[in-house]
Amino acid sequence: MKLLSALLPAALLSALGANAQYCSPSFANGCFGWQLMNITLGSSMNWTNTDCSNGDQTATVAVVDAGSSISMTVEDGVWSGCSVWVDWDNSGSFEDAENLYHTYVGGDPSYTYNFSIDIPPGTPDGQYRMRVIGAWGSDGFTSGSENGFGPCGSFQYGSYDDFTLQVGTSTSIASLETSS
Repeated sequence: MKLLSALLPAALLSALGANAQYCSPSFANGCFGWQLMNITLGSSMNWTNTDCSNGDQTATVAVVDAGSSISMTVEDGVWSGCSVWVDWDNSGSFEDAENLYHTYVGGDPSYTYNFSIDIPPGTPDGQYRMRVIGAWGSDGFTSGSENGFGPCGSFQYGSYDDFTLQVGTSTSIASLETSS
């Protein structure tokens, strides 16, 4: 019984960690024309947003290889910057060191950011959460911006979406069945 009482708290903490919720940035005045519009990552992901919805797009998966540099394009609305994070340590949060890109140029009616993100060599195969923020008047990262900053920041206008990066190829059930 003592072993069960000792293991139960550890199991409970482990289960809670596995279901940890990511923080969400807020946009006090909504998004209107300041939302993320189109995002491509290499040749494996092409996503289009037709409204001001925010959040969980993790069913959209981009497959990448460790040690590669992948081209990325983000088109967002009027006078919006762009920032990208990947939770490389799967901690359930985005640290400053996990910010892969941030800049603010902006344009009217939209602006397209073209850049590359580097997948660190030796990154273990698996799934990682990627967050993209398009915030009005902000690069989304630099502290002190009066229009907001950070992966969980308070912004005036804009939107964010989270996606899944699959590092390496995953073995599907179908391929397991055909190889037996």
